[in-house]
Amino acid sequence: MIERFIAENLPQIENEEDIPEEFEKFWQTEKQVAFNKLVADEQLKAEIAEKVIGNYLFTNRKPLQNEVIETFETKPKLLQRKKLAQRVTDKMVGFVETFISGM
Repeated sequence: MIERFIAENLPQIENEEDIPEEFEKFWQTEKQVAFNKLVADEQLKAEIAEKVIGNYLFTNRKPLQNEVIETFETKPKLLQRKKLAQRVTDKMVGFVETFISGM
């Protein structure tokens, strides 16, 4: 992602002092795009997913299966819950590692 920022945005920045601010704007935009993609791909309720991610950041504890299940727009069938919850948990953790912890 940093390479993309350099390739796409750096040539258009005239003042070197603006680079950190422009990078922050780029990062926030990419973070929002990634969050929206996660919500759309997994058919999640954005507001609840944001709260679950916020709780993960605050407690430094991976979301519980029940917490993740609550984020789905449509509750998955009982036999699918564990697999789907694990996949979404992994994606949430990856999101946090990329856009929040990795920053």
